[in-house]
Amino acid sequence: PKSKNPNIPPLLCDFRIDPNPARDFFVISASNNDKQVRQVKIFNELGQLIISSDVSHWKENPFYFEHQFNTLPSGTYLFGLYREDETKFKKLVIAK
Repeated sequence: PKSKNPNIPPLLCDFRIDPNPARDFFVISASNNDKQVRQVKIFNELGQLIISSDVSHWKENPFYFEHQFNTLPSGTYLFGLYREDETKFKKLVIAK
């Protein structure tokens, strides 16, 4: 197999959620040098959309998203990062 070109930036799937489990805030950091992140969405355990943010105007590189939450109860959430041609999801646990 061909070796990976070190000059090609990593895909969005390298994004991290810190801290996780989270208590009152979390930070998303991702490498999106090649494609712009368009939207950030958070779903609850029932699959209902509870937070949606259009971030297509952001120019941060690498991508960085910080969120404080006072209204979200403890539980497991699904966090989605949406790009033009790729969507990646990770679980986020909130433990208050």
